Amino acid sequence: MKILRDINELVQAGVISNEAAGNIRDYYRDKGELSNNRLFIVFGILGSILVGLGFVLIIAHNWDELSKITKNIFRFSSAPCRANSLRLHPDQKTGQCSMD
Repeated sequence: MKILRDINELVQAGVISNEAAGNIRDYYRDKGELSNNRLFIVFGILGSILVGLGFVLIIAHNWDELSKITKNIFRFSSAPCRANSLRLHPDQKTGQCSMD
Protein backbone atom coordinates (compact mmCIF):
# COMPACT_ATOMS: atom_id res chain seq x y z
CA MET A 1 0.00 0.00 0.00
CA LYS A 2 1.19 3.47 -0.80
CA ILE A 3 0.33 4.84 2.62
CA LEU A 4 2.68 2.37 4.31
CA ARG A 5 5.53 3.66 2.13
CA ASP A 6 4.70 7.30 2.92
CA ILE A 7 4.68 6.84 6.71
CA ASN A 8 8.47 7.16 7.04
CA GLU A 9 8.41 10.39 5.06
CA LEU A 10 5.66 11.77 7.32
CA VAL A 11 7.64 10.87 10.45
CA GLN A 12 10.81 12.55 9.09
CA ALA A 13 8.82 15.69 8.23
CA GLY A 14 7.42 15.79 11.74
CA VAL A 15 3.82 15.50 10.62
CA ILE A 16 3.16 12.41 12.76
CA SER A 17 4.95 10.85 15.72
CA ASN A 18 6.64 7.44 15.76
CA GLU A 19 3.82 6.12 17.96
CA ALA A 20 1.18 7.30 15.48
CA ALA A 21 3.18 5.76 12.62
CA GLY A 22 3.25 2.43 14.47
CA ASN A 23 -0.50 2.58 15.07
CA ILE A 24 -1.14 3.32 11.39
CA ARG A 25 1.07 0.41 10.30
CA ASP A 26 -0.74 -1.95 12.69
CA TYR A 27 -4.14 -0.77 11.49
CA TYR A 28 -3.41 -1.32 7.80
CA ARG A 29 -1.63 -4.62 8.47
CA ASP A 30 -4.75 -5.95 10.26
CA LYS A 31 -7.05 -4.53 7.60
CA GLY A 32 -5.09 -6.29 4.85
CA GLU A 33 -5.46 -9.65 6.61
CA LEU A 34 -9.23 -9.24 6.83
CA SER A 35 -9.57 -8.58 3.11
CA ASN A 36 -7.63 -11.77 2.33
CA ASN A 37 -9.98 -13.77 4.58
CA ARG A 38 -12.99 -12.35 2.76
CA LEU A 39 -11.46 -13.36 -0.54
CA PHE A 40 -11.01 -16.95 0.67
CA ILE A 41 -14.62 -17.00 1.86
CA VAL A 42 -15.90 -15.76 -1.51
CA PHE A 43 -13.86 -18.33 -3.42
CA GLY A 44 -14.98 -21.06 -1.01
CA ILE A 45 -18.63 -20.19 -1.57
CA LEU A 46 -18.19 -20.04 -5.35
CA GLY A 47 -16.33 -23.36 -5.32
CA SER A 48 -19.02 -25.11 -3.29
CA ILE A 49 -21.73 -23.75 -5.58
CA LEU A 50 -19.87 -25.01 -8.64
CA VAL A 51 -19.31 -28.45 -7.12
CA GLY A 52 -22.99 -28.69 -6.16
CA LEU A 53 -24.12 -27.65 -9.62
CA GLY A 54 -21.74 -30.17 -11.16
CA PHE A 55 -23.29 -32.92 -9.05
CA VAL A 56 -26.78 -31.86 -10.09
CA LEU A 57 -25.76 -31.79 -13.76
CA ILE A 58 -24.28 -35.29 -13.57
CA ILE A 59 -27.49 -36.63 -12.02
CA ALA A 60 -29.66 -34.72 -14.52
CA HIS A 61 -27.63 -35.98 -17.47
CA ASN A 62 -28.01 -39.61 -16.39
CA TRP A 63 -31.60 -39.33 -15.09
CA ASP A 64 -33.12 -41.45 -17.89
CA GLU A 65 -30.72 -44.33 -17.22
CA LEU A 66 -31.32 -44.46 -13.45
CA SER A 67 -33.63 -47.11 -12.04
CA LYS A 68 -36.94 -46.18 -10.45
CA ILE A 69 -35.62 -47.01 -6.99
CA THR A 70 -32.62 -44.70 -7.43
CA LYS A 71 -34.84 -41.91 -8.74
CA ASN A 72 -37.15 -42.26 -5.75
CA ILE A 73 -34.20 -42.18 -3.37
CA PHE A 74 -33.09 -38.85 -4.87
CA ARG A 75 -36.64 -37.48 -4.80
CA PHE A 76 -37.43 -38.39 -1.22
CA SER A 77 -34.00 -37.68 0.27
CA SER A 78 -34.33 -34.00 -0.59
CA ALA A 79 -37.82 -33.66 0.93
CA PRO A 80 -36.66 -33.34 4.60
CA CYS A 81 -34.12 -30.70 3.60
CA ARG A 82 -36.77 -28.65 1.84
CA ALA A 83 -39.17 -29.02 4.76
CA ASN A 84 -36.56 -27.84 7.27
CA SER A 85 -35.59 -24.84 5.16
CA LEU A 86 -39.22 -23.71 5.00
CA ARG A 87 -39.52 -23.82 8.80
CA LEU A 88 -36.61 -21.46 9.52
CA HIS A 89 -37.63 -17.89 10.30
CA PRO A 90 -35.22 -15.10 11.25
CA ASP A 91 -35.79 -13.45 14.61
CA GLN A 92 -36.54 -9.74 14.16
CA LYS A 93 -34.35 -8.57 17.05
CA THR A 94 -31.23 -10.73 16.64
CA GLY A 95 -31.41 -11.75 12.97
CA GLN A 96 -30.71 -15.35 14.01
CA CYS A 97 -32.75 -18.11 12.39
CA SER A 98 -34.85 -20.22 14.72
CA MET A 99 -37.21 -23.14 14.31
CA ASP A 100 -40.87 -22.08 14.67
